[in-house]
Amino acid sequence: MLKIKLIDFWPEDSQISNFRKIIEKNTDGIITMNNNHNLIIYSCFGNENRKVKCKKIYYTGENKRPEPQADLNLTFDYTKQNYNIRFPLWYLYIDWYSSTQLPKRVPFNHISNLFRKNDKILESKRKFCVFIAGHSRNCPRGYFVKLLSNTYKKVDCAGSCLNNIGRILGGNEETKVKFMQPYKFCIAFENSQHSGYCTEKILHAFMAGCIPIYWGDPDVDKDYNEQGFIRLKEDNIQGMQKVIEKIKEIDQDDNLWLQMYKEICFTKTKEEMLKKLKLVGEKIKGLI
Repeated sequence: MLKIKLIDFWPEDSQISNFRKIIEKNTDGIITMNNNHNLIIYSCFGNENRKVKCKKIYYTGENKRPEPQADLNLTFDYTKQNYNIRFPLWYLYIDWYSSTQLPKRVPFNHISNLFRKNDKILESKRKFCVFIAGHSRNCPRGYFVKLLSNTYKKVDCAGSCLNNIGRILGGNEETKVKFMQPYKFCIAFENSQHSGYCTEKILHAFMAGCIPIYWGDPDVDKDYNEQGFIRLKEDNIQGMQKVIEKIKEIDQDDNLWLQMYKEICFTKTKEEMLKKLKLVGEKIKGLI
């Protein structure tokens, strides 16, 4: 039996729990905590993997490149070099297999287009725009939030970055999505930019029924339908002003907002994505 150990990951949380489910489901193996393993999957939060002598798979949820010394890479990158398969972090926020175990993830259909047909959704959208982040270093999101607030309407900032709601929102992603639900728009900027680097930020906005305002992955339209969100492509003052005019137009026209809200979120079907996860499992099994 394939026995896999996770090494150098971030502290145990619901994302790691779902990662375990995805790997075990598609490899018919088990994730073990002891040293009775024949393969490891390691991440970028330590160097313990260097002490282990066996087949190694590198996984990262950060904006980092594939590692040439790994036998298989699971990263954000589209490249196939270094035996890489694209496996973006947002995969870990979806319930792919209708799991009844905790922690529960969001069912795929909930964020496709099956529930996005409610014409009365705007009755619950009492607030304008939300932004939740811990920092704005090396990215334009802080500047954009200030520009939108100063030239149109105030953006509610619930994270530690630019916080203006009187408290810092704690909890997990479920708490975050619930807090976002009364808002029409959500600023979902990545903390850095690279082709393929699309995290959970835009997904959380869709989960909450917000229109995402996105900056980051220049190829985000390979994952998400560009008709369903507002995208900042040029992160200069002219590009930001253009996006703000688009936000104003949609905010002031309920029909335009509903039209964007009802768009299909993803560019691929659930079946296509499950096929990708199955391929990951086959590649892992092929290492042993």
